[in-house]
Amino acid sequence: MCLTGVVSLAVGCRHLRVVYLRRCVNVGDDAVIVLASHCPQLTDLNIGGCALVTDASLQALAQHSCQLASINFSRAHVRCAHYH
Repeated sequence: MCLTGVVSLAVGCRHLRVVYLRRCVNVGDDAVIVLASHCPQLTDLNIGGCALVTDASLQALAQHSCQLASINFSRAHVRCAHYH
């Protein structure tokens, strides 16, 4: 999946709760930020192995995704030291 696909999904399905994008090498911060800002009911997100995901994605999720209960961001380029 690419940014265009994620944008279409987020805008067209605003009630998404679970999104599994594990190992989608084309998914980066832009896609996660769109999900965070358009899908307020998101509870589970797997972006593990999405190497283009950085701290900016977690910042957007923290700001917009109040219902988020589970997130996998293993093997993403996130520096966890900022989130203790």
